Amino acid sequence: MGQQTIAGTANTITNLAVLSLTMPTFAGDADPIVTNMRGINVGVPVFGATVNQAAGFNLALITAGTQTVTLSQTTQVTSVVGVSGVRIETITVNQSGGAVTMDSAASLYIEAAPAAGASVTLTNSYALWVDAGLARLDGGVTFAGSGQSTLSNYTEGTFTPTVTAGADVIPVYSTNTGRYTRIGNTVFVDVFLTGDGGNEGIGATQINIALPITAGASHPTSHFPCGYALNSTTDYEIWGQVAGSATTIALSYFSAIQVRANFVSNDQGNTTRTIRLKFSYEV
Repeated sequence: MGQQTIAGTANTITNLAVLSLTMPTFAGDADPIVTNMRGINVGVPVFGATVNQAAGFNLALITAGTQTVTLSQTTQVTSVVGVSGVRIETITVNQSGGAVTMDSAASLYIEAAPAAGASVTLTNSYALWVDAGLARLDGGVTFAGSGQSTLSNYTEGTFTPTVTAGADVIPVYSTNTGRYTRIGNTVFVDVFLTGDGGNEGIGATQINIALPITAGASHPTSHFPCGYALNSTTDYEIWGQVAGSATTIALSYFSAIQVRANFVSNDQGNTTRTIRLKFSYEV
């Protein structure tokens, strides 16, 4: 299909399509029996017995070629998807005569990856290949098979691990970094606080450090080993506690066997001080 030209100036166009298809209607038959119904059906290309392929040979049954769209205004485009090579909208399945069950439905269905025939070696065969760019999945991803589950979230990010301790003088650090990775309902956290960036800690209130994401309401409140701290020449093996719906992790340590003590502002009261945490929790 060749390129079409729209003549004139200052045109107002609501819908513009190179190819627009409307599904057929069934005149005089209110309840037809249809086995396969397709808007576009691409048959298999016929090349004869063989293809004398070149090194750069490729076969694509449907190609959305390279396009360039030039915008003439500065107005922000706020559409959910301003530009897309292929757009698949919602398919609604109705029933007119009573309840019915459809085992599976998909907006995009891929039966399998390309298969190798006799005497053919496919070094890499993918059912879906994103060669470059980010892939965004707002919904979940289900991994089929025994005990299948759905991955509904994957996030990587940084955050500021803010230190709080009631009305105490809060220790300030020259290095204050936090990183996290969320996989499903579990958040993995890395916190590094070190160096004399200002006030030394003064007070006996337990130190809390901000979480990147609020903990789940049903998160268990038991203590767990989570890191290390240094105050002058004193080393601490740090334990943490994340309560349900908490926004911070509370720190403690064992001052003696079977004696757990709060890790407080005074425990970060020297100019040489560090808190290093690695832990996970549920959201």
